Amino acid sequence: MPQAWRDFCESPSDLQSLLATLSGLQSRFEAIGVRNRSADLAFRGMANAQHDLKTSLQYRAGLEVHDQQRLDSEQQLVETFRARAARFLGNLDRVYLRVPPAGNCQFHLEQNALVWDDPTIWGALAVARHYGVPTRLLDWTRNISVAAFFAACREPDADGAVWWFSQPEFHKAVHEQWDGWGVPPNPETQQRSMEQKAFAVDAAPWISNIYYPLPFPRLEKQAGFFTACGRLDMVHNTAIDDLAEVRITRGIVIVRREIKEQLLDHLESIGLRASTIDYPGADVEAAAVLGER
Repeated sequence: MPQAWRDFCESPSDLQSLLATLSGLQSRFEAIGVRNRSADLAFRGMANAQHDLKTSLQYRAGLEVHDQQRLDSEQQLVETFRARAARFLGNLDRVYLRVPPAGNCQFHLEQNALVWDDPTIWGALAVARHYGVPTRLLDWTRNISVAAFFAACREPDADGAVWWFSQPEFHKAVHEQWDGWGVPPNPETQQRSMEQKAFAVDAAPWISNIYYPLPFPRLEKQAGFFTACGRLDMVHNTAIDDLAEVRITRGIVIVRREIKEQLLDHLESIGLRASTIDYPGADVEAAAVLGER
């Protein structure tokens, strides 16, 4: 039976052991023959170690079934945000959301709907996710300290977790997946036309990374990128398990509840806090107090 991501789990007992485990990831990669560069590892911090890698579209919007009704709901969420937020957006947001510069009174959103089988749709999803709209995108970082922050900053009564995987091995498996489906890469960008197999009922069960040529300021501060799946009913850790077999090195480091505050203090001592990575933590906590999240 193939091993699952959760089979590769470590649970350091104290802060020093946790820090040693996190800082030792790269040296262990070198020992097993994976290129030793920080960009080779992807990390995701989760405040609750019991949770799988589900998207906000699954957790918050309850869209865990891949059918036409849920696909329509997904599109409606993004279209509604686009219509309501257009006047508040900056230039980069407008580019990705396919909204003309401010002051163009002749533009009507309802007459210029997003095209969901066009490559630009991933930019629209990124803007929506950037501002908290539930989407099928899942956030990752190339900075292990950022992941540790997100593993510790919420749910003080639950163990957190830092999930990680090898990006080169993941990329290799992803491209083999697309080659098997006969979807060639764009000769200029080497990107695949993933949107052609994502927003229809018969969408393919793929998982892939999503990058942007012009990153958002928050993405830059968090060294972030996204993964996405071709179907709404796919959980990202399971999708990578299915893709991986034994080819993708991956693991989980548990951040025990009793050392979360110590970890946050340590991260603050090295200059990493909510403000430095543009995380609206106070806004999130205010919404939680009001029962909105």
